Amino acid sequence: RCDEVKSLRKIRDALSGKEGIDFEYPRLLHGGCVKLWTGATDRDGKSILIADDTDNLYRDLPITTTTTGNDGGNNDGGSGGPAPVWPSREHRRIVIGSVGESLRSLKSVPELIIVLRDAMKCHSVILSECGILHRDISTNNILVVRPESGCVRGMLIDFDCAVDMEGSEGEARTEMIGTHPFMSVLNLEDSSVKRTALDDWESLLY
Repeated sequence: RCDEVKSLRKIRDALSGKEGIDFEYPRLLHGGCVKLWTGATDRDGKSILIADDTDNLYRDLPITTTTTGNDGGNNDGGSGGPAPVWPSREHRRIVIGSVGESLRSLKSVPELIIVLRDAMKCHSVILSECGILHRDISTNNILVVRPESGCVRGMLIDFDCAVDMEGSEGEARTEMIGTHPFMSVLNLEDSSVKRTALDDWESLLY
């Protein structure tokens, strides 16, 4: 999965202050990711565990390596070279500017139409302006926002399945991903065809 905080920062930087933004979008106020290591050891054989604390939100953790033999014990292809030891846990903290409610709080069909329209308008603008494809349209990822003045609005959230179409990760986007009941047919079939915005629009129908 992608770095959700990185995606939200890109969205914030691209849309903040931009004219014509008449919809709610997840405005990142603060976010970070703490990576916890388990099962890895340092050169002295001591277990590596990075504490889940605020200090670690602001720095990247180094990827250590282990030297393996030719017995394939660490699945490095039998080369005997160094193999990476990757973080096996992540703790994300994200604070966004708008507060919303579940779709269950909707009071009428017109409100539902407005909220879904806003969410998919947000989806389209983020794709065109930021190059980020959401890939997880579901009932849990659309919030109802009720401003003190004005009509109900919809907001698309949860970009932890998103892919940056402008980066290298956008070249390989054929994996099955998202919330199962709302996946497109291509997604459910684990097709080799690359996912596009049309898969997200199909998810909206479900």
